Amino acid sequence: SRALGIATLLATTGLLIFTKLPTALIIFAIGSVLAVVEIVDDGTALSLDWISVPVVAPTGSEWLEGTLQGALPQIPLTTLNSVVSVCALSVDLFGEDRAATRVSVAWSVGLMNVVGC
Repeated sequence: SRALGIATLLATTGLLIFTKLPTALIIFAIGSVLAVVEIVDDGTALSLDWISVPVVAPTGSEWLEGTLQGALPQIPLTTLNSVVSVCALSVDLFGEDRAATRVSVAWSVGLMNVVGC
């Protein structure tokens, strides 16, 4: 209903502004409880028969395609995100003078990938 939507919007805004609680998790939990209450109130059985998750084993060519098209292109992005994040965090924690440089963090991440993988 419209009133429930407005109440949820106000509650979300209030939680975001005045607390550090996990607002999305709280709203999801409240919505789940309200959905179960509504289902029970209607007298319908709570059933999850409509959920069907098939198990599929990929073939060797599908593994290769997924690796080449999905995993390998992700590596530079993940590495760049980790380098940028660590550099920004080091500036926040230690200030500009003692912050880690992009080059030193990139070498460190690269070395960890080579040694750890």
